Amino acid sequence: MTGNVHTSLGLLAADRASRQVKRLRRHLMAIPGSDDTEPVHQARVASRRLRAALGMFHDCFPPKQVKRWRKALRQLLKGLGDARDRDVQIAYLEERLAACDVKSCRPGISRLLLRLRQQRAALQPRLVKIIDRFASGATADEMAAAVRTLSPAGVVRRERFRTFIVFDRARTDIRRRLQEVLGYRDCLADPSATERHHGMRIAAKRLRYSMEMCGPAYTGGLTGFIKAAKGLQTLLGDLHDCDVWMADLQAFETLEAERALDYCGHLRPMSRLRPGIARLRGERAEQRAVLFRQVAELWDRLEREDLWGELLRTLDAHAQRTPSRSGGTGHPHRRAAGPVPVRRRGADG
Repeated sequence: MTGNVHTSLGLLAADRASRQVKRLRRHLMAIPGSDDTEPVHQARVASRRLRAALGMFHDCFPPKQVKRWRKALRQLLKGLGDARDRDVQIAYLEERLAACDVKSCRPGISRLLLRLRQQRAALQPRLVKIIDRFASGATADEMAAAVRTLSPAGVVRRERFRTFIVFDRARTDIRRRLQEVLGYRDCLADPSATERHHGMRIAAKRLRYSMEMCGPAYTGGLTGFIKAAKGLQTLLGDLHDCDVWMADLQAFETLEAERALDYCGHLRPMSRLRPGIARLRGERAEQRAVLFRQVAELWDRLEREDLWGELLRTLDAHAQRTPSRSGGTGHPHRRAAGPVPVRRRGADG
């Protein structure tokens, strides 16, 4: 490890990173030549969690390597993300087509499904190249070696994570991520604030990952907060999916109209496709309205329960009561950080 990083922090970093390195390797190996969509999803999740671990525990690894690893993971995530997005859309359209009992809507849904399958097939060779480049760059090997340096004995008893330095790092990182989420709360009063809804989803995901990274030190004490962040992230993610669908449906309709003009010289072929497009657009708009209400209701409930305030108190309690290396409680030369304001919506009048 680098600098004066405390042993307990290095051990936690090794525990969190090693799990994701193994998971990432396993699922990347299953992607080439496979029609199964699950390895792409799992590899994407592992990549995201690994990036989160490198962010939280950046000082536990050589700085130049961390920079190179994060760049390699970012490139890998781009390829995995494009493929995963198409996989999800294809699965959704297959479900909608199977459930469609209106004959006039089926051609439009079928045509869009065809285009998405073509796009997904075109992405696969590029994805395999990205995976090969990631593997040949030895990023995973380097990370695995760095993890072994931090924890040469392998499995570590979780009691060793419960030190002031770990709880202080957790408090600092989680408070920062929570502040990011709280900065977006006003957007839940505006159904049209799509970009801010998306930003809040990303912030909720980062908050969740930060808590999960430090979870072993709290021996289950963060479980309820992680569940709440995950619920918020999921609803906001579904909301964003609706926004993406609306944009993609418009792009699809425009492109198909251009094709009709190129091949036929007129737009009459579009009459077969428009009912299905309109049906999908209507379903997505209706679902978005439902999801927006659910997000707002969830947020109101979390604030009524003072969940975020309870999270801050939990973080403070662990940091302040954990014996420091000097033998006292807390840190001998550091004051507790000031409170993060957790206001309820409408508190400003």
